[in-house]
Formats: sequence, structure tokens, C-alpha cells
Amino acid sequence: MARIQAITMHNFKASGRNRHIGLPECAVLTGPNGSGKTQNLQAVKLAITGSLPEANVGSTAGVFKLANNGPGVDEMSVGLVMDNGFSFSRSWIRKTRHDPGTGRTSETVSQDIELAPEREERKLAEKEARIKAECGLDPIMVDVQSFLGMSNDKRRDFFYQLGGAGAVEVEQVTGILTRQSNRMSAHSRKAFDSLIEQAEKRWAQPGNGNLEKLLSWLDERKKAAALDVRRATAATAHLSRVKERQQTVAGDLESLKTDLARARDEKEQLAGEMAKRDALAAAVREREERLGELAGKVAGLKEPGAEKIGGLRKELAGVEAALDKLRNANTIKRKELRAATEKASGLVEETDARLQAAHDELVGLVRQSEAAKAMGELKDRLCESCRKLVGELTDLTERIGAARKAEDEIAAELTGARDRATRAAKAESDFMRESLRAENELGRRLEDIPRRIEDAERAEATRKADLEAAETTLRRMRENKLEEPLPAEQTEARLQGLRTRIGELEERLEAKQEEENEIRLQLEAIAEAQAAETRLYCAKQAIKLLGPSGLKGELVKQTLDPIRYEVNECLRLFGIVGKQFSFRMVDGRGNEVFDFGWNDRSGRFVAFDSLSTGQQTMLLASLVAVICRRSNSPLKLLALDNLEVVSSDNAVAFYNGLPAVAQYCGLDNVLAATSKEIDHPLPKNLVMIRFPLEQETEEEQEAEKRVAEAVNA
Repeated sequence: MARIQAITMHNFKASGRNRHIGLPECAVLTGPNGSGKTQNLQAVKLAITGSLPEANVGSTAGVFKLANNGPGVDEMSVGLVMDNGFSFSRSWIRKTRHDPGTGRTSETVSQDIELAPEREERKLAEKEARIKAECGLDPIMVDVQSFLGMSNDKRRDFFYQLGGAGAVEVEQVTGILTRQSNRMSAHSRKAFDSLIEQAEKRWAQPGNGNLEKLLSWLDERKKAAALDVRRATAATAHLSRVKERQQTVAGDLESLKTDLARARDEKEQLAGEMAKRDALAAAVREREERLGELAGKVAGLKEPGAEKIGGLRKELAGVEAALDKLRNANTIKRKELRAATEKASGLVEETDARLQAAHDELVGLVRQSEAAKAMGELKDRLCESCRKLVGELTDLTERIGAARKAEDEIAAELTGARDRATRAAKAESDFMRESLRAENELGRRLEDIPRRIEDAERAEATRKADLEAAETTLRRMRENKLEEPLPAEQTEARLQGLRTRIGELEERLEAKQEEENEIRLQLEAIAEAQAAETRLYCAKQAIKLLGPSGLKGELVKQTLDPIRYEVNECLRLFGIVGKQFSFRMVDGRGNEVFDFGWNDRSGRFVAFDSLSTGQQTMLLASLVAVICRRSNSPLKLLALDNLEVVSSDNAVAFYNGLPAVAQYCGLDNVLAATSKEIDHPLPKNLVMIRFPLEQETEEEQEAEKRVAEAVNA
């Protein structure tokens, strides 16, 4: 994808110097006629395609007529700057040559293209191919005012070209013609095969390889053959009598058609009255439903909210009491746990002291034991009394064992005391944490309830206001009664009678048309130039097969039929709801037509020409935006010119919806131009550019008008 960031111009129309105009993604160009809006749109298309066929500007010399015709102007250029770093500019250079021998002056105009960044492009065709690869073949530019004035056939051709329906292969065309040839008589088949062969040769010629050129050629052949038939039958004596009969039948046909048209008009008028009646009945039903809804709303709003506020205040008092109670209980429990912790710590200290005393006693006994052992070695040399003393010392071993056992028991008791002290300290810590959490939770509830009371009081005030508004609306609706719809029996009977008469007239018309066809066949049989008749028949058959009622019409249908959902979505973005895009290729009598519009909520088809100009513009913008979305062009650009046809009551919806449609369709740039002043706020993603631009002088505006007059001349 790529987006145009700016337009560059030099000597293009009224621009007498270099000009660089920045473009947002979605812009509306406003200003009086001749102020330069269309100039900028043309500059974009001219930069991409190198021509402006809608302005009858195609050749290189013809394009140069758009240059500012000031003195010394021999070069004109237009270009685009893209947001992906790519930019290009087309230049048209005029060179003048004077022949001294003849005294004549001649001039030539050449074209050049500059690309940035360049690759390997050297030839003009290679540069053209680069522009096509970066920007596509042709931007979609629509003159809205011109489109609204087109005939239905011209509009069909517009969608045929816009949707790329012209991209048809010669094999498809010849295949259709060949199948028709196989159904013909031997004489007609020979002439038809010759026509197919000529069509293939013409298709192969440069510039003629598309369906539109082929249809134009076939139309020329049809006209020439018809002229030959008329010339050949002019001298036939019988022809005058047949023509008299033909005139009589034609008069009858016209009379029947007039009667039929009147009956159909009366039927349409009656159908409009019935539609109005149905709309009134629907309005009455809608009013009753609305009254029921309002009554239900009033009943629901009458339930007061004071009880809820009182309940919240009771809850506030209960939470405050619970918090005080919890804090008192927690204080008592903390004191109990503190005392248990201190008691466990004292027990640890007492047991530790006992352990130290037992250890000291054990050390003394061990020392006595060691002394006894030393004296045992001397007992043989001691006196009797000393031996008795040694015997007493040897009893220390049992006392040492007992002392060791006592020390171990006290150590185990110390370990247990320490465990109890640890558990007591942990219990105290856990309770402190949990009690604080509970107190904080109640504190948060205590802080939240006043806010809830305020919310409930505001809700109560809102309820009372809503109740008063709903009761007022209900009272007014009951006072303003709608007109009751008329009974349907009488109009239904009239409508049935008109249907019967229309059916009878159609049968009589069909019989007269058969008679007219018979006369036409007699006229063809009278003709002496059978070959001319055959040529005319073959050309008509080919046009029928390839034209609007055949291949061309089918291609238009293939363009429009798949995009119904997307067009409906775009209409919704423009604020048009309940409408379904639709088109038809034949009318209710089977006649070939091309008409598009939408189906309303009742399924009734509303033709494009029956819509307001604002509705027409939004439907047209939806169609071309979706077609642009489905194109394979790298640059999806949509330009809408002459939007002043949009009425003021539709302008707000159109300009508010345009950026949303552009985003939905993935368009890179949207340019909308109007000479009507926009006096309402635009959405922030739709930028207004006022013309003439500030740097545009009065001389440049006058030069713009002179260039336009020269081109038109």
C-alpha cells in the first residue's frame, strides 16, 4: 500500500511557479468555482496516467495546453510524493523551431518522467511501468454532478469500465458467438462465421482489443446494414401497403401503451397511498409499544431507594460496633499471648541455669575420678586407712554416670522449653498479623460505606428525575393521539381492479406487438437485399449477445452482485440504515434496463433517480469506494468532484461518514471537492483545505480561468 503525501506542480494551469501541496489521508477541498479544486484532482490523475480523457486531453501536445500560458513558459510538470519514499514527476517540454527558408515556425512537445529513487529505468515505457507498479493504472475519480445527469445506459457503462469489466479475453467473446452460430440456419451461419472472423482480426489490431471497441464496430456494421436494407426496399410496391398497415398497428400500439401507462401510474399512485396507510398503521403500533414501554419504566422507577440508604447506614453502625468489639478482643488476646511468650522465655532461662549447674557438677566428679585413678596406683604402698579412702573414691564412676544422665535429661528439657517459647512467639506474631488484617478489612468497609451511601443518594435523586421525565413523556404521548389509518378494503378493491385492467391491456399490447412483429417480418421478406438483411440480423444478434443484454450486462452484474454486503455496510456508516443495495437488469415486464438503488424495509425497490441528491451521492460514494477496495491497485485513491449537489440536510451525514467509509474500504487517499461552503464541524480525521490557497495570487486565478477557456475551446 502507498499513500499520497503531496502534489507538486510547476506551470500547471494557473500555477506559475513551483508548488508543493500537502495532502492528508482524507480531505475535503472547498472554495468557489475556478479556485483550483479540480486542478489539484486533475494533477493527481495526470501525474499517474499522463492524460485526462474526461477533459478531452489525451495527446502530449494536448496536455501541454493545460500549461500556464505566460511568457517564456516552455515546460510544465506535475508529480506526487508518496509516504513510502517513492516520488515521481511528469514533465512536458515544448521546443520551437524556426525555418529560415520558409519563414515558418513549428513546435513539438515531448514528455519525460523523473523517478526517485531510480532503479534501472531508462526508457519512458519502463518508467511508466514503474509508476503503474507503485500506484496502479488509474485512480477512481468521479464527477458527481455529471454522474447524476447520466442516462441509465451511461451509468451502466461507467460501472462497466470502473469495475474492470472490460478485461475480457477474445476467446470468451468468440466462444459466445460460435455457440450462437451453431444454432443458426446454414445461410445465416455462413454470414455469422464471417462476422466472427472479422471480429477476431479487428480484436488483434493495436488499440482495438477490448469489448467496448468491438461493440462500437458492431454498431457501425448494424447501422450500415440497416441503411442497405432501407435502400433495397424503397422501390418495392408492396412495401407501401404493408407500411400503411404498420402505421395503423403502430397507432394502436401507441394508444395501448398510453392506456397502459395511465393504468400503471394510477396503480403506482394507489400503491403510494397504501404505503402511506401502512406507514401510519405502523406508527400507531409503534406508539402503542412505546406507551407500554414508558408505562413499565414508570412503574419500575416508582420503587424508592430510601430503604437501601437506611440499610447502608445500619450496616455502617454495625461495622463500627464490630470494629470496636474486635479491637477490644484483640487487645485481650494479645496480652494473653504476651504473657505466654514471657512465661516460655523464663522457663528457657531457668532450665538453662539448671543445665549449667549439672554440667559443673559433672566436671567436678570427672576431676575426682581422675584423681582416684592416680591414687589407685599407690594404694599398695599406702597404709590401711589410706586404702579405705581409695576404696571410697572408686565409687565416683557410678556418680559420674548418674550426673551425665541428669545433664542429658536437663538438655532435652531445655530443647522442649525453647520449642515452646518459639511456638508461643510465632502464635503471638501470627495473631498480631491476622488481627491487624481483620481490623484493616473492617476499616476499609467503614471507609467504603459512606461512599456507597452517597452513590445511593445520587441514584435516588436520578431515579426521581427519570420518573418525572418518563411520566411527563407518557402524559404528552397520551395527549397527542395519531390519526387512525383508513380501512384497507376500499383501496384493496381498487388495486385489484387496476391489476385486472393492466393484465388485460398487457395481453392486448402483446397481441398487437405480435402483429407488429409479423409486419416487420413481412417487410424483411419484401426486401430484395437478402444479404443486407442477413448482415443486419447477424450484427443485431452479436450486439445482443455481447452488449448490455448479454456479455456486457453480465460483466456489470458480476461487478455489482458480489459487493452488496460491503455497499450496505458503507451506507450504514453514512447513517443510512434499513436499506439494502440492489440493482436490476430487466424490469417487471422483462424489458432490458439498467437501474440501481436500494430496497427499503418493506422490500420495495427504490430507483436511484427517485432518491434525493444527498442519498444518491452517498450511494454512489459507497459503490465506488467498495469497487476501489476490491481493485488490485497499490494506491487506492478515490476522488469525488462537484459535491455541491449534496443538499444541506444530507451534508452532515455525508461528511461525517466519509472517513469511516474510507477506513472500512482501506482507501489510502480520499479527496472530496465542493464549491458549497461547509458551515458545520467536520470529524477530526477529515481535513478541510480552502481554495484559493493563501499563496495563490489574483493573477494566478485569472490565469487558471484563461487556461480553462483555452482547453474548452
